[in-house]
Amino acid sequence: MIMKHIILAGLLSAASLGLAVTAAAQSSSLMTPMPVDDGGVRTELAEDHAIGSVSAPITIIVYASVTCPHCAKWFQEEYPVIKRDYIETGKVRMVFRPYPTAPAPLSYAGFAIAQCSGARYMDSVEYQMNNQQEIIGGLMGAKSAEEQLDGFSAYAAQSGLTKSDVQACLAREESITPILKSQQLAQAAKIGGVPAVLMGNKTFLLDDTSAAALSTQFDAVLPN
Repeated sequence: MIMKHIILAGLLSAASLGLAVTAAAQSSSLMTPMPVDDGGVRTELAEDHAIGSVSAPITIIVYASVTCPHCAKWFQEEYPVIKRDYIETGKVRMVFRPYPTAPAPLSYAGFAIAQCSGARYMDSVEYQMNNQQEIIGGLMGAKSAEEQLDGFSAYAAQSGLTKSDVQACLAREESITPILKSQQLAQAAKIGGVPAVLMGNKTFLLDDTSAAALSTQFDAVLPN
């Protein structure tokens, strides 16, 4: 099967880490201590995918899944406001980290394709979030591995990947290495559901991730 390697590697690694593949957030706001050296649990790492100025006074870490309906809704309704008012104005830098959810094979594959998109990683993530129902519906309805590969290739083309690029991408172990690292960091940060937004020592879930709620948090610490 086209995706045999990536699916098995991803699922076995996720199981060994004890990570749930559910999209339901478990609480609205959690407070956790922030270590002096947290190994990237609540701070940006060199290999992270981020948008916004490196000199922005606020850095947030967003965990989400390309197969999570709540995440798609957040990207469609809340993220554009945050991106326009805070990220593009240099006030907030956003680090994005993948958090695969069911259906796990499609989630791992989607993030692998984003990873293989290089500098267009966030373009791929945004496209998948904005077209989630159509993408998942098409992939779930595929009658063969070849049809499924065609489905992956169709949306991967939005970030510049060809069908052969996608096939090679899904066969490479390196494509899922960053996803597994993100899962480890999520577990260390005690992320219980997505979308989740980390800001300093705070974790925001559910209604606390709305643009209005996050704006209140941002404005409280931004210089006047």
